Amino acid sequence: MSKWQLALHTAAARGKGSRNLARVFTAAMREGRPAHQSWLVALELLVQMKANRLAADTVAFNSAISVCGRGRQWAQAIALLSAMPQHSAVPDVISLNSCITACHQGCHWEGALALLTSMPARQLRPDTISFSAAISACDRGRQWQQAFACFSTMRAAEVETDVVTYSAALSACSRGSRWEDAFQLWEELWSEGIRPNVVAFSAALTACEKGQRWMEALQFVELMAARAAKHDVVSFSAAISACEKGWKWEEALSLLDRMPDERVEPNVVTCNAALSACEKGWRWVEALELLASMPKRSLQPDLVSFNATLGACAQGRACSEALDVLDMLADQNLSPDLVTFNTLLDAFADLPLGEEIWAHAQSRGLYPGLHRRGSHILDTHDLSPGAARWAVRWWLPRLVETTEAAGSSDLPTCEVIVGQEMSRKAWSSGWTVRAAVILVLNELR
Repeated sequence: MSKWQLALHTAAARGKGSRNLARVFTAAMREGRPAHQSWLVALELLVQMKANRLAADTVAFNSAISVCGRGRQWAQAIALLSAMPQHSAVPDVISLNSCITACHQGCHWEGALALLTSMPARQLRPDTISFSAAISACDRGRQWQQAFACFSTMRAAEVETDVVTYSAALSACSRGSRWEDAFQLWEELWSEGIRPNVVAFSAALTACEKGQRWMEALQFVELMAARAAKHDVVSFSAAISACEKGWKWEEALSLLDRMPDERVEPNVVTCNAALSACEKGWRWVEALELLASMPKRSLQPDLVSFNATLGACAQGRACSEALDVLDMLADQNLSPDLVTFNTLLDAFADLPLGEEIWAHAQSRGLYPGLHRRGSHILDTHDLSPGAARWAVRWWLPRLVETTEAAGSSDLPTCEVIVGQEMSRKAWSSGWTVRAAVILVLNELR
């Protein structure tokens, strides 16, 4: 007989007191199945309680619902809540809070909101935990508007807020790229005398990143130091990414260098953000050094790492180094993608090796949409400026050959579609696909 079964029999012998039942659940959760399966033990325990003629009261159900929440079994938690009246157990605020938390853990934001809104009808007043769990569930479900509305309802109901509530609301704002709302929440947090934790700071920094507010991000970094708030890799990564989006490569690298002093180890995401900053700043030397340092940090560069480094080399016209990076990519058993070849073709736009790179990309089927509108129309939507130049050089001679092979001397009307270039990288050089196409057409005249 296990310890929790022995405790169950003891509780049956001594009576139905909630304190005895709480001890039974405590004993059950400390043994048996792994932590993520403990909810199975909780359900089994409720069955055994009935077999031992022990009535499962509110305390017992609350314990079981809480365990289901930790196991991310939100459906089981809601089922237990629904079953409580059948056992003469009256749900209380703890019951609903445990269920809402289970929905949060199980990424079921709809259930969390439904439970929250049902509380007044149950004659229960939602408290800080109720709202915080619901806001967190909406945040996790990427429903930032619902999270913000829930926070507004909480304020209107004059329910006390805490750092957990603000952290969840700040995170929701960052997901929705609502950096202005995030800053407003930050000011309210300070005005209420709430001391922010690293989660709140990280959420604020992520909002700065989404809003491309690199100056504010650096201010938050310094504020964390002044308030003795410990940085983590999320806060640093967000700050570095904000600098990258603000084209501030020096500040991004400075933050990366600062991480060891704060006893924070960068991850691949952190380094990739710094590499992207080097790419935008045309700092190919720094990008190569950072890429080479990643294995020394016990980090495995991924395709994003190599593509960003290639981009830096392309911007700096460091063609030999770009080929070295391509060899390194192959050594890591990574397959180059569309971004890789677009970047390489930018570097070799006017060099003979570009033709070979273009042919290799074609053989890999990376530009399947070139003739989606017909052989006489070249669609450059997937191409970078350098790739577009080689595409035109490849396309026009073949169009002439095809026309002549068909016994005609008149070329059909040709068209090159460049689009609005809204989804392409906009480098400070101002080199666009349209400009690249016009340049090569003039060269071929």
